[in-house]
This record gives sequence, structure tokens and C-alpha cells, in this order.
Amino acid sequence: MGKINKKFDGFVIATHRSIILRKLKDVDICLQENKRTNLSLAIQKINNIIIEPNQTLSFWKLVGRPTKNKGYLTGLVLNQGKIDTGIGGGLCQLGNLIFWIFAHSPLDITQRFRHSFDVFPDIDRKVPF
Repeated sequence: MGKINKKFDGFVIATHRSIILRKLKDVDICLQENKRTNLSLAIQKINNIIIEPNQTLSFWKLVGRPTKNKGYLTGLVLNQGKIDTGIGGGLCQLGNLIFWIFAHSPLDITQRFRHSFDVFPDIDRKVPF
């Protein structure tokens, strides 16, 4: 995903960077690499989407249910409040990034589902989530 710049009349008014591979305590890096694949597949479904006036964008309607048949891999998921593994793990990062973009735009956010706590804190993080 990398760096996102929001520009208005050529001026950057917001910048965000989304780290894909994060050093996580007691987590196999393979699950992070699988997340990269899962994000790439989901991005293909939402790339070049135009949101018309009065239209609602649903991340999950666009992306659909992640399955092995669609090429999604096992990654980290939150299951009943606990860290687990599951097909399509890591897609919440893309949903959160889209929320961030919308929050810095004139678009109205009508509904959002998110984790209520920092599920996967970075090793040696100095700044709160």
C-alpha cells in the first residue's frame, strides 16, 4: 500500500503511510507475507472504483468473501476477541486505510466496523495506537 498523499490544488493536505510487513511479537512472518497477497487481491477489486453522488461504497460487497478458491491465503484475524489465523487475514488493514482516506475527505461515513483495540502491537512501540 505504501504512502498516500491527499492533494488539493497541488498542495498536500494529508499524508499517511501504511506498513505492510510489521515486526510482531510471536508471529510467523509468513502470515505477514500472506497478508500482502491478500491485500493485493482485495485492492484489485476496489481499484478504479468511482463513488457517484448518493452512492454507498461497501468494502465487503466489493471485495467479497475471501476464500482459497479466490487465491486468498491464511493470515492473522481477530476471532471472538482473540488473535487467530484465517483465510483472508489482514484485510482489515485495507478497510482501515480506506476509512482514513474517507475521514480526510468530504465523503460521509455512514457505517464502520473496526477492532476496538490494537490487536497486533509492534515490537518496541513507543507511541500508543
